[in-house]
Amino acid sequence: MGRLTFFADGVAETGDGLIWVELSMSPSGAFALLLRDATDDGSAGGFRSTGLGRYRLIEKGAGLRCDGRLERPNDGHVADTGTFILADWLFTDELRGRLHVFAADGTELIRRECRANVLSTYMDAEGRYAAAQMASNPEDDHDDERFIVFDVTRRSELWLKPLEVGRPDSAEFDVAAGALWITTTTFGRMRYGLADGFVDLAELRERALVNGDGFAILGLVEDEVAAGVQVDRREVLVDACLRASGRLAEYPRHAARAFRLAGEIVEGSDASRTLAFWDGALALDPKVGISKRAAALRDKSRGS
Repeated sequence: MGRLTFFADGVAETGDGLIWVELSMSPSGAFALLLRDATDDGSAGGFRSTGLGRYRLIEKGAGLRCDGRLERPNDGHVADTGTFILADWLFTDELRGRLHVFAADGTELIRRECRANVLSTYMDAEGRYAAAQMASNPEDDHDDERFIVFDVTRRSELWLKPLEVGRPDSAEFDVAAGALWITTTTFGRMRYGLADGFVDLAELRERALVNGDGFAILGLVEDEVAAGVQVDRREVLVDACLRASGRLAEYPRHAARAFRLAGEIVEGSDASRTLAFWDGALALDPKVGISKRAAALRDKSRGS
């Protein structure tokens, strides 16, 4: 049970003949966490109502450290200390699951019932902190799209909330700096407070203005315009409007709104640019709502 043989395709086999297709190595390579979402005899696997799966922790040079059974163990990660987290998908088609954190000897440190499916789990290299991302559950807001962080040392839940950046592509713990770095395609690598989940919303907003989809950018600009635009923000917001319009090319009415908004941002300072933006808007959507204003501004510009 403590022997581990790897095959070319990444599948592993242990000394008792079990085949393992899901495994995770600790950052140092000292520990291997093996998960099997199937019965030992292979008669049932994946979604099912009976037939326990298995998890196993093997330490390099020491062999088997722990071996246990859960309903449907999945998505495990192990620290250099041998502490590990995994999700139990359970014998159910309901939107729920269970999180477990174990010490290397198999002692359960944390068990957390989840009122949503568990999408992914994370563990810091020292085994002091763990985290997980939940999936959607429209019928129960408690865990719907929530990200949860645990202090494993204290066996406690630190914070729970939907991440402002959305579901993470990866999560990296920087314990010394008190940071949790969350990476997503839209926002890149963002710093969250490890202890409290704090994120710099101003920085988040600026990244969203650059990397967000057209609708998100347009909404952010509209909110800022409604609150009053500072002079030093005009060009930033105009650029964002043009970016939004380009990303909304398949939605001419909304692309026109972006051009209209760009014109309104510079309306009091640059008549020629305002007209250029508004003409662009009217070309995309004659009903965008600025035809009379554009005509009046054009007459005024000619008169001057």
